[in-house]
Amino acid sequence: MAIQRISHSVTPVLLNRDRDLCVVNVQQDSPRNTPPHHHKLGQLFASRTGALAITSEQQQWVMPAGYAVWVPPNCTHGVSSVGVFNGWSLYVSYQASTGLSDKIRVIKVSELLLAIVNKLQDAYHTLPLAHYQPLAQVAINEITQADTQKFHLAMPQSPAMQQLTDEILNHPAIRYPIEHWAAKLAMSARSFARHFHKQTGLPFATWCHQARMLLALQLLPHHSVKQVALELGYDNNSSFSHSFNKQFGISPSAYQQQS
Repeated sequence: MAIQRISHSVTPVLLNRDRDLCVVNVQQDSPRNTPPHHHKLGQLFASRTGALAITSEQQQWVMPAGYAVWVPPNCTHGVSSVGVFNGWSLYVSYQASTGLSDKIRVIKVSELLLAIVNKLQDAYHTLPLAHYQPLAQVAINEITQADTQKFHLAMPQSPAMQQLTDEILNHPAIRYPIEHWAAKLAMSARSFARHFHKQTGLPFATWCHQARMLLALQLLPHHSVKQVALELGYDNNSSFSHSFNKQFGISPSAYQQQS
């Protein structure tokens, strides 16, 4: 099941100097692959349906439906998806962004934040400033107070190991033992395991499992549970569903209904 990718980008809007937040709808009818870029505005990128992967500085985050990823100003990042996507971007002025995290992070979109986003989008040009500013501040507070979600995967720093992890991500059904990957780098399994853990913070087997689970978040909105299980190298739906449920506390089919 090949993953097709095409280029697509969203141009950040210029904010009114009196208004720190602006909402833009994002609708994609095909896969997306936006190369690394940055902009002067902070961006909260949220999903209504579908999932996105965000990459930056040897790290990757996955944003499922109902969640959002915060990207601070001037942070270089790339964005990709594997299918149809519907969501929104909340652009935040540089000044207002200083009160938010200076790191990329994924958060759950609260009902209050979503209601404010919808209000700001519908009435950006008509809402009096006296009414707009309090709503904007509550939105900032909701983003600040939201817990960081663990939809994150650290990538190794060395080019040789990056090439190896890229191969695993591009062919997730591969289940070679650690000795196979160590031999590719002319290392013993013990030395490979030590270097990999040092660069990613995870044991190799744990990293591979985490990578497959994050890929599952991206694939499930667009493919059957059986297709995704096979794509990720599971022998059957049951073993895949067990792993997914253990990781995220929800079954793959229930996740599909939410996506």
